[in-house]
Amino acid sequence: MTLRKRTLLIIGVTLIFLIAILFVLSQGIFMKSVIELEKKDTSQNVERALGALSNDIANIETSISDWSPWNDTYAFVEDVNEAYITSNLIDTTFVNLGLNLMLFINSSGEVVFGKSFDLQNEQEVPVPQSIEEHLSAGSPLVYYTDTESRISGIVLLDEGPMLIASHPILTSEHEGPIRGALIMGRYLDSTEIEMLAETTRLSLVVQRLDEPQIPSDFELARSSLSDGESIFIRPIDGDSIAGYAVLKDVYGAPILLLRADMPRDIYHQGQTSML
Repeated sequence: MTLRKRTLLIIGVTLIFLIAILFVLSQGIFMKSVIELEKKDTSQNVERALGALSNDIANIETSISDWSPWNDTYAFVEDVNEAYITSNLIDTTFVNLGLNLMLFINSSGEVVFGKSFDLQNEQEVPVPQSIEEHLSAGSPLVYYTDTESRISGIVLLDEGPMLIASHPILTSEHEGPIRGALIMGRYLDSTEIEMLAETTRLSLVVQRLDEPQIPSDFELARSSLSDGESIFIRPIDGDSIAGYAVLKDVYGAPILLLRADMPRDIYHQGQTSML
């Protein structure tokens, strides 16, 4: 081999080696930034899903705010008059408000009237028995000492998780004495989750934490979130990524895991840009 060819070979090998090193280093730096951007985007989408869920609870609170401080309701929990029932607690009310449950509780903690409604089949159904454990003495859903107090969130029933709101029953002037509590609820069922998914344009799944066997990815997310993290992010495969968040009940206990799935568009764009 001539000196000229040997020199060209050494230069060529050196250039290839340097380009390979440059590619590896650039890939490490560039793709790290892409992955961080993907995580940020996923976290924002999970926050968006949580915000949509909070808005649904807020909508129930808006409805209950029209009913609990009302002279007719104030009188109803005392005399349970039939006129109030036939005028206000009809099936159409539940359909229009999107409610599965309404409970009227007097100042003694007794349910003077309760109605549960199946929104899918549009028919009245028995009031879920498991709601009773949330109405016991001292329950924050039932007993109020302040006219400004109220509570909303999620409760876990045997029939499924329910979005719930409870306000004290007052006069139309928002004055007491407090005559009890009004509770409204809507199941966080497949229909509700599908509506949230359409609103956020995300694929959403809700998993109960009290089940003996939960999918492995939810188990991993639960372990990671128990360390104080608010959102756990995990790539599912090369095409999709998931973000997880814990949902707590009205008492502050973790009861559900929310998972939001989305395509890895940012990651794929980063790979294309890298190449």
